[in-house]
Amino acid sequence: GFGGAPGQAGNLGNAGLAASWEPDFCGKLAKTRNAARLDAQSREAALQSARLIVQSDVAQAYFELRALDAERDIVRQTVAAYADTLRLTERRYQAGDVAELDLVRVQAEVAATNSQALALDRERALHEHALAVLLGELPTAFALAPADWTGVLPGVPAGVPGRVLARRPDVSAAQLAMQAAEARAGVARLAWFPDVALTANGGYASTDLGDLFKWSARAWGIGALMSLPVFDGGRRAAGVQTANA
Repeated sequence: GFGGAPGQAGNLGNAGLAASWEPDFCGKLAKTRNAARLDAQSREAALQSARLIVQSDVAQAYFELRALDAERDIVRQTVAAYADTLRLTERRYQAGDVAELDLVRVQAEVAATNSQALALDRERALHEHALAVLLGELPTAFALAPADWTGVLPGVPAGVPGRVLARRPDVSAAQLAMQAAEARAGVARLAWFPDVALTANGGYASTDLGDLFKWSARAWGIGALMSLPVFDGGRRAAGVQTANA
């Protein structure tokens, strides 16, 4: 700043505080705040949806694992039965009671059943590794011992109303996102209305540093600024179209 006689350079000390406030006459700021709140709620619902997906994948992987345990148990029993049949057929063949073709047929059935048992073992290992990944564990350090499946799935009663679907987190996230988009569309339409900003500043100003904070050196000011859209080459109209889309 400059001070002193005309044509002479000087210093002007200034210490103060400035503040500004924008009255929300048209509701633009309220709609913007509401859109941000809805966006946050939509993100939270999306997080819940992701958790639900992981939980359902864990349940599905577990049930498939227990189903494989039951199937492997049946196949093992079949293998044991075929092994007994093979031993009996070999004795009968050695005694000349059955033809060689019958022995070969039983041997083929035993080999096929053993191959099926090995395939189920590999499939169970894959499901066990998938379950470990879903649980955040290392597949090499995770093991779930075979066991009988004694769980009972909950029954779903008939006539459940369709509005129950609205309780799903992904549906809730979509609804909140749509509401946030509607709020932003309202903000875009309000861009045609004028903006008003109120400013105020107060403090001390003096050409002498020693007199800066004296009561006589106090200074203050207030102001108002209004911006009115006149011509923008279609920017506001395009903003409304984008928000609606």
